[in-house]
Formats: sequence, structure tokens, C-alpha cells
Amino acid sequence: MYVPQITGKNSYLTGVAWSFAYFESSSSGSGRNLLGVFIGSPISTTPVAGTETNKNIFGNLQIGISANMAMPQAGSEPIGYLKILVYNKEYQLLGEQCKIRQITQAASEGWEELYLSHVATEDGYVQILLANESERAVWFDDIKISYSRDLIVQENHYDPWGLNLAGIETQGNPNHKFQYNGKEKQEEFGLNWMDYGARMYDAQLGRWHVNDPVANKYSEYSPYSFVLNNPMRFVDPDGNTVTDPKGNVVFTATSEEGWHLQYAREDQDGNVTKVYHLWC
Repeated sequence: MYVPQITGKNSYLTGVAWSFAYFESSSSGSGRNLLGVFIGSPISTTPVAGTETNKNIFGNLQIGISANMAMPQAGSEPIGYLKILVYNKEYQLLGEQCKIRQITQAASEGWEELYLSHVATEDGYVQILLANESERAVWFDDIKISYSRDLIVQENHYDPWGLNLAGIETQGNPNHKFQYNGKEKQEEFGLNWMDYGARMYDAQLGRWHVNDPVANKYSEYSPYSFVLNNPMRFVDPDGNTVTDPKGNVVFTATSEEGWHLQYAREDQDGNVTKVYHLWC
């Protein structure tokens, strides 16, 4: 891309701008035009990941943005610069993520390369500006904008019971087998069971396929039930014992009032050392 000279007069910024929207949930990579929101001039491109934007936008180059001088003039060089403005998805400016690179005296002696990069950490918008705040002419030549996505080896999503939500996943090649709760997925014969060590778990049913080896701890529940039918609250690290997220063992107990769940701490031999909480 080749751009003619850019000059600024009477506290007006004159320059070229591009806008980009980035949304993790967007398959097309498109979004609302930033310039339509902030400038009112439709100069924008939405590139395909891994490509360079090198688009001729002559006829829309002179954009006047009423503003005060953004940078002090240090020396005789004009105040010309490359700038990246970053906004969140509510169009609020994220000042700490904005970047600027001003030309130096080297530009008066030949070509000077201005380079900036930005890594998107959340949904939002990026605006790229070339501007000059001085009356001295500045030429910005051979402008390129590159856009690429970081490599995602594999991305898995599950419902609370561990069933894969295939429509929004990114599969690796080869497919990584250790998935829900870090357990290896057994795909032989199309079973898709999870190997927990002591037992095989079927996320399609939310049930074990083998009796609980310590079913006496959970007498009020089916020996095939998974984490006491509450995967949002409890976990089963190895298919033997249900625990809370802190690692405290959960089991059922009975009293005159009936049965209830009891939390306890066990030693390495499985002996209860302390019952510290009661939940009915």
C-alpha cells in the first residue's frame, strides 16, 4: 500500500485509519466497524487469520479528527506516528494497552520502519492509526497489517457430567485423549468411556459401569452414581472416593434424624482423622 503525504494543521490530526474486531466466539472474525463508532468514516478491513492486509484505500485517506496535540515535539522532526488504540467490547478505551511509535530524526535521512504489535486478551476492537500533528509533510509508505491467531493445540468443552460439546471444540491432530478431569478417554468400539483407574465412567449416562468398591460409604446412593449425582459440587479423583474440591472425603451417615452427608479428613490408609463439617 502506498500513501500520499499527511499533514496536520490547526490542532487537527490528519491520517489514515483501519479498524479490526476480535471476538473469540465469532467464526467469521467480523464485528461492528470501529470507525463507524468513533470517527464516522468507513475505512476498515477484517482480515483472515494468518494473512496480510495490503489494501488500497485511496480516496478515503484524509480523515480530520479534532483533537489537541497528543505528543510533544522533541526537536525538529515532525510529530508523525503509528498508533494502536485498543477498546473492549463496550467500546471503552483500554489506555494501558494502547501503543504509539513516533518517527525520529532517522526519517529525515532516509526510510525509517515503524512497527507495533498487539496481542488480544479479550473480546473487543483494535484501531490502527497513521497520523501527523505538525504542518511539516510526512510520507507513510508500504504499509502492511498482519493478523494471525495463536496456535490452539486442542480445546475441549463439556457439560457438567463430562460429555463433550463437539460443536464448539477445537480438535487436535492427533486427538489428545486425556480430557475431562484429566482422565484418559477410551474410544475403542465407540464406547467413549473415561478411565478413572478403579472404574470406567460413561459421560453419556452420567454413571459408572462398575459397582462402587466402597459402596458402604454411600449407602443412600446407587453404587453406579457419579459423584453423588452432583458433578457441580463434588469430584471423584480415582473412581473410589467422592471428595469436595478441597480434597475432603464425603460420605453418608445416619442418625436419629435420618441420613446426611458428612465431610471428613482421611489419612493415607483411609482412616478418618477428623469430621470437620456436617451438611444435611
